[in-house]
Amino acid sequence: MKLKLDMPLKGLAFRIGVSLSTVSRVFSSWMIALDVRLSPVVSWPDREDLWRTMPQCFQDSFGKKVTVIIHCFEVFINRPSGLYARAQTFSSYKNHNTVKVLIGITPQGSISFVSKAWGGRTSDKFLTENCGILKNNYTTRRFSLSRLWINHTRKSYVPSGPTGYSSIHKRKGPARPSRC
Repeated sequence: MKLKLDMPLKGLAFRIGVSLSTVSRVFSSWMIALDVRLSPVVSWPDREDLWRTMPQCFQDSFGKKVTVIIHCFEVFINRPSGLYARAQTFSSYKNHNTVKVLIGITPQGSISFVSKAWGGRTSDKFLTENCGILKNNYTTRRFSLSRLWINHTRKSYVPSGPTGYSSIHKRKGPARPSRC
């Protein structure tokens, strides 16, 4: 329930009828067990397997040049009691304490890379440079890394978005169907 509904541990403890410390201890131990059991599932497939099973819309748009799509996302956390930890995890973008994780997803939709969690203050560029993803020959990006990519032979693509619109919802006319 905690993972699916993002229910606070305090509310979960009340519903189950146990103490908050018990819920926290059980949840933490299950997270460690999930990490141990699911870590082998996250793996980088062979390039030939990726190309053979690549969706047609990716083949049409990029040929055999796309290996993975990367994305940095933030997860809200409780406010740390230590000042240093609080400063490292505070995200001015979210205006909350967060941790930031970078994931890599193959065009087929499987997760092929998960970085360690970094404080929410960490920039996407810094996280990408220091999480180890560049050692795996990844090729796609969602943010500007032009100076970073000068030292690498990989080519990167930025997905195009609507231009000239302040909001997608203000677009007039029928919605365009997605090719993927």
